[in-house]
Amino acid sequence: MDKKAKKRTDVLRQKLLKLQQQLVGAKKQPDEPDDIVRLEKEIARSAKDLEKFDAKLSNQAFIANASPEVVDEVREKADAARELMNRMNEARKALRD
Repeated sequence: MDKKAKKRTDVLRQKLLKLQQQLVGAKKQPDEPDDIVRLEKEIARSAKDLEKFDAKLSNQAFIANASPEVVDEVREKADAARELMNRMNEARKALRD
């Protein structure tokens, strides 16, 4: 994985950690409508990233022409984005409950 890809993966993991911390805090505080709106925007952004990664992985030309390291890198990014989206959806659900 090159530096740029590693940085993106690290950023996604940092977002995940931050959202987990916010979820813990949100459960202790009354619901704020702004938190739900913010989470929905972040979910939409992550969904867009995930679509991009999935499109690359479903493109047979990309798989055939890209080095195995690049394909693995895109898979890791897709997994990280998927995990981030799941956590954000959990946070949004917790805020609404």
